[in-house]
Amino acid sequence: MKTQPLFDWWNTNFTEVVEVRIGYRANEIRRVENMKKRLNKDGLLTHKMVIGKSKTQNKWAEIAWEKPVYPLVEDNIFKDNIEEYWRDKPVRFAYMNNCIGCFHRNEMLLKLMSEKFPNKFDWFARQEGQGYKSRTFKMGITYDRIKKYPMTQTLDFDDFTDCDSGYCGI
Repeated sequence: MKTQPLFDWWNTNFTEVVEVRIGYRANEIRRVENMKKRLNKDGLLTHKMVIGKSKTQNKWAEIAWEKPVYPLVEDNIFKDNIEEYWRDKPVRFAYMNNCIGCFHRNEMLLKLMSEKFPNKFDWFARQEGQGYKSRTFKMGITYDRIKKYPMTQTLDFDDFTDCDSGYCGI
């Protein structure tokens, strides 16, 4: 079972469900809807963990721990509102978001990321093919091949939406 650092911290420090404010903006309703699909019948996120052991198997349980809320959506706050608020303050935002190698992104945007952030993108390329099996982030193409793909036109970040996926669940 994969670890979830925030859940692990919560499980060590709390026993009650916590309200977590998710920073999805008002134009990111698709991300909200994708997260809502993961909620249990009580509107809570759960995490599967071992709660006991016998000689031959683990005893598992789904632990309800997080109630997500979306204050920016509720208050109808968009990216331009956020940029205006932070305009004269010493805060730097990533142009699109911080996930340089998000596998949900299309290949053309990943190619652009490989050019704009070569060191960070190379990390993703190096991860593929390591270990005893050859694995890729995207089906049918490696990040190394995406990086080497010859572009026939010039692209910039404005040619893409904020997030191609909304599937990351954050």
